[in-house]
Amino acid sequence: EELARSIIIRSHYNEGSFDKVIHLNSVWNNSFQSLVERIKHPKSITETENQRIQNIHASQPEPETSKPFDDVSMLNNFHQEGNRVWMRHPEGYIYWDMPGNYNLDKAHPDLLRLTAEILLFPWYPSTKTVLEKTRSKGTEISLSFSAGIDSTAAMLVMPETTLLGYHRRSFDTILDHRNADRLLGYLRDQGKSIVDVSSNHEIIRTYHNKQVGFSSDFASSTHLILLADFLDIGAIGFGTPIDNTYLWKGRKYRDFAETKYYNYWTERFLEAGIDLLFPIASISEGGALEIVKQSPILNL
Repeated sequence: EELARSIIIRSHYNEGSFDKVIHLNSVWNNSFQSLVERIKHPKSITETENQRIQNIHASQPEPETSKPFDDVSMLNNFHQEGNRVWMRHPEGYIYWDMPGNYNLDKAHPDLLRLTAEILLFPWYPSTKTVLEKTRSKGTEISLSFSAGIDSTAAMLVMPETTLLGYHRRSFDTILDHRNADRLLGYLRDQGKSIVDVSSNHEIIRTYHNKQVGFSSDFASSTHLILLADFLDIGAIGFGTPIDNTYLWKGRKYRDFAETKYYNYWTERFLEAGIDLLFPIASISEGGALEIVKQSPILNL
C-alpha cells in the first residue's frame, strides 16, 4: 500500500498536478509532506539539494598526482595509484577501486576511450574518439548486474558461467546496498563469479544540474569495460526490458535492431572487442518478474 501510494502521488507531482498531490497527502495522513513542501517552497528545496551535492563534491578524494583534463587524448585522463584507477574529467576526478593485481597499463587503449565516451559524451562530444579496433575479443560473458529484478532475470536466462559485475556507489546517498549484498552473498555461495567494484562516477551528472546517477545507459558497465582484458571479457549483457528496447518510451513499437542507438553502440562496443547483449530485450518488466518468480532466489 505504501509503495502504491508513493507511485501514485509522485506521478501526479511529475505531471504537475499539484492540487491532487496536496489532496492525497492530506488524505494519506501527511505521509508525503516533503512533496507538498517542495511545491510550496521550490527554491528552498533546490538550495537544500544544491548544498547536499556540494557536500558530496567536497567529500570526494583526489589522486596524489593531479593533471588538467585532456580533451584530445582520452588516454591521458587515466592513471592508476595502488588499486585505484583515476579518470580526469573537466570538473574533477572519478575513480574505480579494482581487484588486486589489476594493471591499467595492460588494458587495451580502446577500453579507456570507450569508458570516457560513455561517461562524458552527453556533455562533451569530443570524447567520441576514433578507436584502434585491434583488441581481440575475450572469451568470457559478463552481465552488468544491479541485483534488481530485471538484471536478475537476465542472469537467470544467461549461461551459468556468466560473470556478474556489480557497481557499488562509493559515497553516501539514500541508496542502500544491503539487499543487494544479501543476494550477492547467496550467489557467491552458489559458486557464481562476481566482481564488485566501488566507484564514484555517478557524480559526473551532478556537475550538469542533474541528480546523482549514470551518465548514460551503459555507464553501469564501465567497471567491466576497464576489467575486460584483466578478466578476458568478450561480451557484456544488460537487463534492459522491452520498455526501453522495442517499445519507444514504453508505448510505441520500433524495430530495436534497426535503431541508430542500437547500431551505433553495438558497433562501438564491437570495435573495442566486446559484444553487447540484451537477453531480456523482448519481454516486459512483468515478464522479468515472472522469470524471477520461478527461481529459488525470489525471496532474496
